[in-house]
Amino acid sequence: IMISENGTCDSTFSSFLQKFIIDAHFKGMKKAEKDFNLDIIGYSVWTLMDNFEWDDGYGPQFGLYQRIIESGEKPTVKGKLKQSGLFYKKLIETIKKTEITIKKKHNKNNML
Repeated sequence: IMISENGTCDSTFSSFLQKFIIDAHFKGMKKAEKDFNLDIIGYSVWTLMDNFEWDDGYGPQFGLYQRIIESGEKPTVKGKLKQSGLFYKKLIETIKKTEITIKKKHNKNNML
């Protein structure tokens, strides 16, 4: 199972709702893997950057990065990592460290 484009709109920079959704879904995935023996191979958020919605323009903010449009002679678009992006980054780092530790233990046990 690959979970893709998962997330919600959160127009606050603190991104409380986005962090809650990411955390709840990761806990749910772990429970599903354990309780139902599911093979979840990946997860991706919706979306990395705030984007243009056909119905609502640039209003809704779904991204882990806040879109900042600077107008002028040469308009530019920049991104600033939101709190939800930082939360997601730390979550992935924690998962990677845990998986590395498990693999090391598994390899040591297989060598005995």
